[in-house]
Amino acid sequence: MASDRLKSFVKTGTKIYLQLRKLWDKIPEPTEEFRNLCMSMDFREFVDYVNTMEYQYDPLHGLLDNTYDYNKFFENRTESKDCDDFCRVVMAWGSLNGYEAKEYVVCSCTSLLKSFETFHVIGTLHKDGKYYLSNYDLYGPFDTEQEALDLMSCWETYRDERITVFYREIKIL
Repeated sequence: MASDRLKSFVKTGTKIYLQLRKLWDKIPEPTEEFRNLCMSMDFREFVDYVNTMEYQYDPLHGLLDNTYDYNKFFENRTESKDCDDFCRVVMAWGSLNGYEAKEYVVCSCTSLLKSFETFHVIGTLHKDGKYYLSNYDLYGPFDTEQEALDLMSCWETYRDERITVFYREIKIL
């Protein structure tokens, strides 16, 4: 069982890292092509299309973390199409379709090493009083954002001793 001190340390470290990450992780304006794609599909169609893309680790098997421009998500490339890229493209769809879209980092906190090994980006979408969890697929609706985030306990890695840290809201006009 993780100590409160370890959880606090990991949560604080994650918050600092995410603030620094914002220096290079910019939210671009959508291209007309991307905007049209998002507006032409409902959520299920879009998520199904996104999931036809092959998962690709960031450089050095994920050690060099980055999120590519979502406008280029559907391009054929050999790296950098991992959880944050999948999440960002879905959050962009949500924002363009009138949802409040937020990104979070979740990790297991059973040990310091495990927390870094299990860093994972997920998102929530909110519209018309309902919340949805985006974790490669859409889950929900839920009555509260916390209920949506708590669904991560269904995945064994995040069942116990999990922390969730807000990263950013994705607002695209």
